[in-house]
Amino acid sequence: MRALWKGSISFGLVNIPIKLYAVVEDRDIHFRQLHNRCKTPIQYKKWCVHCNETVTADQIVRGYEWRPGEFVILTDDDLAHLPLPSLHTVEITQFVRVDEVDPIYFERTYYLSPQEFGEKPYQLLHRAMQETGLAALAKIALRSKEHLAILRCYNHVLALSMLHFPDELRSAAELPNLSGIEVKAAELDMAKELINRLASPFHPEAFHNEYGEALREYIASRVSAHEVVQVRPPEKNVVDLMEALQASLQAVQVKTRPEERQIQGKRRVEPVGRR
Repeated sequence: MRALWKGSISFGLVNIPIKLYAVVEDRDIHFRQLHNRCKTPIQYKKWCVHCNETVTADQIVRGYEWRPGEFVILTDDDLAHLPLPSLHTVEITQFVRVDEVDPIYFERTYYLSPQEFGEKPYQLLHRAMQETGLAALAKIALRSKEHLAILRCYNHVLALSMLHFPDELRSAAELPNLSGIEVKAAELDMAKELINRLASPFHPEAFHNEYGEALREYIASRVSAHEVVQVRPPEKNVVDLMEALQASLQAVQVKTRPEERQIQGKRRVEPVGRR
């Protein structure tokens, strides 16, 4: 695995050097967009409408539009020098029970592993959290954004799950058709009985992406049937050798001064005996 971030866990006066790794592996099938006529993959270019030209990555800067048409330019150095305690640190603020945090707040999860000299304090924190049954609320600055996060035990490692800030969640109060409906007792009892019959322990390995598997099988069958479109490489501008030589000769003749051509002409008609 490749580490996505390096820093430390700030736990009181203890700093634990750690690395952060992605938990989720992208297993989705990704489609390319093709031109329907020649089946060539579509490319996207970054275009400046003012200069009427394509721009490269080194010509692009980061800007915040604080008013229409007016931008504050921010460089990597500007962001790196922001006074954030969580810039290179998982800053623990308090400990809570995991079931106190509603799953609606959860975002992406990462594994944490100790760096060199961090193994012992890492294991100490993991065991202490495991035996107390508590998780840590923390803050971390990642990808130009400060995140609220929860640090918890997952098997033998520490896992860090990003959380939404409360102001990022929309209120459910404005959703339509959620009030004024009466439920009969008999209907409720029947629904509860059905739920209880379907209740069972959670075994994640029992679930599969059936749509993804079916799509892969379908694509494989198309490949086996040779139903594959080959993209023709773009034609190169092949120049005929004779045309290139002729053009080169003409270019040389144009560059030759008239005086030189006259002298060369006289030398060609001058009899040999007169030398």
